[in-house]
Amino acid sequence: MAGMVMLFSTVMWAQLRPKGEGRIVLDTVRAISGVPDTVLYERAKEWMLRNLKSADNQVSLDDKVKEKLIGTTNLLLPDKKENAFSYSSERVLNFKLSVFVKNGRYRVMIENIVYSEVVETYYLDGHNERRPGMISMEAIVEKKSMPRANGKPSKANKFDEATIEFNKEIDDQVSSLHTAMIGNTGSEESGW
Repeated sequence: MAGMVMLFSTVMWAQLRPKGEGRIVLDTVRAISGVPDTVLYERAKEWMLRNLKSADNQVSLDDKVKEKLIGTTNLLLPDKKENAFSYSSERVLNFKLSVFVKNGRYRVMIENIVYSEVVETYYLDGHNERRPGMISMEAIVEKKSMPRANGKPSKANKFDEATIEFNKEIDDQVSSLHTAMIGNTGSEESGW
């Protein structure tokens, strides 16, 4: 895969880009002045406990040095109509989110991004068909970059739409984490 794959627009927090053997990751660093690392760590930990949800609950929150937090999450996406006879349901975006804290800064890495869905098709004869599917972000980028049979670049398609949607969902998560890291959680707990 030549060049950098830019999936986030410039107004978003970061960019998903290739890293190593075809891996797609989001990697961004933010500085928060005047806040001790232990406080940043605790804010990130609290945010992860509140926001990361997955069936396997794989969250590493017991770093003795208080420098890294690692978790997986499932973002549930709304059902989406594909055409007059089919729609996608049970849409889930799963990824690994790591937060590293050091010297008044924090680093967010998102990787291992996998999308799954069930496509339900309704036929005129009255029967329906459910087809589960799963695809990694790397495979989406690869499919987008594959030329068509005539050798021309692929036109905008379902993968472009999915990439835009995934970028927004992931950016919302990073944005929410940043809000928590600067200490603006919107929680009323500190007032009582």
